Amino acid sequence: MASGEQHLHLSVRENDKEKLGELLGAGVDINCLFYGWTPLQVAIQEGNEDIGVFVIEKGCDYNFHDRHSVTPFEDAVNRNLSKIVGALISKGAKPNEPLSTGNLAVCVAAEKSYKELLQTLINGGASVNSVNNEGATPLYIASKEGHSELIQTLLNARANVNMPCEKGEQHTPLIAATAAEQFDVVKLLLKNNCDINAPDKDGWLHYGMPMGTMMKKV
Repeated sequence: MASGEQHLHLSVRENDKEKLGELLGAGVDINCLFYGWTPLQVAIQEGNEDIGVFVIEKGCDYNFHDRHSVTPFEDAVNRNLSKIVGALISKGAKPNEPLSTGNLAVCVAAEKSYKELLQTLINGGASVNSVNNEGATPLYIASKEGHSELIQTLLNARANVNMPCEKGEQHTPLIAATAAEQFDVVKLLLKNNCDINAPDKDGWLHYGMPMGTMMKKV
């Protein structure tokens, strides 16, 4: 016969909030482990955001790490589950703490073009001018990757349009976008008054591309 804990985990997997509520009301532990996973972790793995938010609001332990030292917050960020991320932040998860990889949640959102997640993190207090373990800001990453739809979100949150990557060649977002031929991003950065004369650490501007040529392209 299946235990209450097994039934609880099954209700999470089946996205059955009513059954889950009944089991919790009957006293089944909201943090019970089944094959090493908590109900919250299962909800995140299954992508069941409503269930995940439900167990968070019921007071589950949101700091429980899996065997890879990944928190539910980090797992939800990587899976682009913005509702769960927002709920975790509201309960005390810290959006500016480095993930197990040394990366930052806002940088993951910028790299993968998770627009809703990025806004959720910003609303939750994530710093748009923080740098990851590679010295890059979210704006630098989004500029390099060509995610123009995220650029304005970051700039609206007061991202420093001229802040260079702290490591390597110390390229600015403008230099990174130009080098990658992301001309929609270049145009947006120019409209937001980026410094066209900010060089990299060797004094180079835009990889030698004449500004007139670049302006014609954008």
